[in-house]
Amino acid sequence: EPGHCSLWLCADAPVLENIRLRREAQMIPMP
Repeated sequence: EPGHCSLWLCADAPVLENIRLRREAQMIPMP
């Protein structure tokens, strides 16, 4: 919800984004 930001989410947002991108990358078959 807008304006709501827990300390944990704020601190780890870049980390969570990296994990999400890594998870998506794992779905792509690698040669």
